Amino acid sequence: MFQKIRDDHLIDAYMKSIELNLDPQFIFLIEKELSKRGLYPFQNQRIKSSTRAVKRFSERNEKK
Repeated sequence: MFQKIRDDHLIDAYMKSIELNLDPQFIFLIEKELSKRGLYPFQNQRIKSSTRAVKRFSERNEKK
C-alpha cells in the first residue's frame, strides 16, 4: 500500500495523521510500514501514546 511513498513523505504523513487524530487503524498501518523500513519507533512521547491507543483499540475489536 505504501511501497511507492518516499520515506520522508511517509514520516510526514504519519506525523500529520497523529496531529489530526486520524483513525487509529490508519495510523497503525503507517507504523507497520515505517517499522518494515526500519524507521520506527520514534522517541517522541506523543507518538508512543498514539501507539498505546492503537493497541487498546485493536484489543477491543478482537474481543468483539
